[in-house]
Formats: sequence, C-alpha cells, structure tokens
Amino acid sequence: MLLPIGYGFAFQWGFFNFIIGAPFVLLFLLFAFKYAEAPKLKSGLWLALFSFALLPIHLLVAAFGCGLAFLYVIAGPLQWKQKLLAALPFVSPWLVIIAYLLVWVSAGEQVYSDGPWGLSIYRPIEILATSVGLIPGRINAAIALLILTVPFLLGARITNDRPRQMVFLAYLLWMMVGPNFILGNFFTYNRFSLYAVPMLFVIMTKPASAARSVKYETLLRGLLVVVPVMLIVLLCFRFASFDKEFQGYRDIETEMQPQKRVLGLIYDNQSKIFKLPMYLHFASWYQAEHSGAVDFSFAQFSGLLLRYKPDAAVAVPPQFAWRPGTFDWETHKGWLYDYFLVRSEDGIDSKIIETAECTVKYVTHSGSWWLYEIELGDKDDPASCAAKRAAELRQ
Repeated sequence: MLLPIGYGFAFQWGFFNFIIGAPFVLLFLLFAFKYAEAPKLKSGLWLALFSFALLPIHLLVAAFGCGLAFLYVIAGPLQWKQKLLAALPFVSPWLVIIAYLLVWVSAGEQVYSDGPWGLSIYRPIEILATSVGLIPGRINAAIALLILTVPFLLGARITNDRPRQMVFLAYLLWMMVGPNFILGNFFTYNRFSLYAVPMLFVIMTKPASAARSVKYETLLRGLLVVVPVMLIVLLCFRFASFDKEFQGYRDIETEMQPQKRVLGLIYDNQSKIFKLPMYLHFASWYQAEHSGAVDFSFAQFSGLLLRYKPDAAVAVPPQFAWRPGTFDWETHKGWLYDYFLVRSEDGIDSKIIETAECTVKYVTHSGSWWLYEIELGDKDDPASCAAKRAAELRQ
C-alpha cells in the first residue's frame, strides 16, 4: 500500500525534501508514540535532538512531525503536569520555527503577493487521488479508495485509542481546511497528501477474526499487491511518453552555447501526458547541464543553499514563470539575456521583437520549442545592449 505514495503530489512538483523527509517523520512519530506511553528523561532528550534534526529537511516537515507528536502526548492518559513535561521535546523546535518566521516576515522575504486558500468541496477527491501517487481525478480517486478500503474488507478495524484517533483527525482537518498559500509558500497543505496512507495505519487495529472464504481473502490480498504495482507500471509508461513529448527541447539544447544567460518564456507550460504544468521551470535544465543561468530561478528565494545576492541583476519577479506574456523589454531588462527559450505553438510574442532595443534573432525550433538569440552589439558602443548589460552588472 505504501509503494505508490512516493510518486504523488510531492514527486510531481519536485518537493524532494518532503519525499526524503517522510520516512524520518514516520520513524520520529513511531518513537514519539512509544515514548508517550512511558516518558523517560533519556528518551525525551533523544527525541528533542531528533525533532531538531527534522528542521534542516524543511520547517513544515518539522512542524508537522512535532505537532502530531505533541497532540499524541496531550491526548494521552497522563496527568496534565506529566503531559506538559513529556511534551517539551516537541515544543522546543517550534520556538526555532516561530523565531525564524518572525525574522523572515520582518525582512519581507517572499511575502510578495496574495495567493489562494484553495478551499473546495473537491478536496476529498484530490486528497484520495494524490495520496497514492496519482494526479487529481475521480477515476484516480476511486482507485485510491479501493486501495484504502481493502484492509477493512480484510477485517481491519478503527482503533478505540483516543490519542491515535486525535492524530488522524488532526491530519484530516489540516488536509481539508489547510491553506494552499501561506507566507509566500504555494501548495502548502497539498504536499502532505503522501501521509494519507500512513495516517490511516495509525488508526487501524489488527484484523478481527471473521469467517471469510479463502477465495475472497486471496482476491483482496492480491489486490493489495496488484493495484499498486499496476499504478507504478502505468507511471513508467507515462514517463516514457513524456520523454518523447519533450524531445524537442533536447534538439534545441544542442544549439545553445554553455555558460550563457537564458530567459524562459514558457507560454505553454502544460504536458499533454500528465495534464500538469510540467514545463513551468523546464528551462532550468540548461542551468543544470550547461553551467549557465536561467530566469525565473529559485535562487531568488531565501532558505536555499545557493541564492542570488541582494544586488544581483534580476528583473523578473517570482510570479513571472506563470505569466511570461507580461514580458516587457525595459521592465524586465531584456538586454541581460543571451537567449530566449520559448515553448509555444507559434514561437515568441511578436511584440518582444518589435520593442527590443537590440536584435532578437530566430535560431531554430523543434516541436513546441523555439530558440532566439539576442545580438548585443559592440560593448564599446555606449548605445549598444552589450554596454547596457555591462553597466548593469557593474552596479
């Protein structure tokens, strides 16, 4: 049942640290649940260190794990004084998280626009579908529901353990009403869909003894194996098709010189295979493989190991990747770039060529991918784009 969850929403959007962090969070919760039954100082100190170790993975990962562990202790049978003492290992990282957020917000980091909360009656369908590694959709949700129902058909029951019920209900509440966007962070609640199956395990008890036919039980156990494996086989076929879909980019890439600066104008960011904006940041492959620089870049954001300096010559805002049609030569400083990498059916917007201060030359195209080169002119000519770029970079 756990096999497909690594290919869900977090995988589709490249939230690599959330995928890597999931087993650590589940291990942390396992130890926390055992600790809550009989708290000891040594175990508490060890869990405090463990909780701080979750911080470098992601603040949200640490907050999620510590929050559920705290709730488990508070909902347990201990006396209140014992509960508060036992919960300290899970409170201490929150002080770091809150302090960081206060400094972050006061510095104006990433709080650049409003975003959607994302409340919808279709959230249950979305959560079901993305919890087992599928894109949202009713058919996918039905497959997920089948997988999640099979253990109960085999005799599993909901536990009467109140702390475990509270943990599951808290997770469910977060997934149903949590925000999509908060403090500049999009897809906030969505990335936690990979915990849906593990959280279901939290409230399951051992199967109750019941008279079931051998054939019926064999069929159900077979479904637990066959359906997840089939989902991954399907995913492999889809990625094979996706490989063919983006082949045009590989053709374009051969015409690009290394160590140049590129602006991605991805007018058509949707993949016909996945029905998702898989090409939104696709231009970044040039940066990864040819040692150049590409905008939009996540190097504009804080919290990353490598980021642009505060005074770096970057003119495109973080929202630009979603709205390449808003490009303006003067506002977005088109002279900073060597190439425009475009994905659309008809190539670059003609207004860009008409308003450019220097020549924007068509180089080649393959499929939906187009490449344009900016001819900067002589840097010794004060009126040239090359001179304007040099002045910009010196500032």
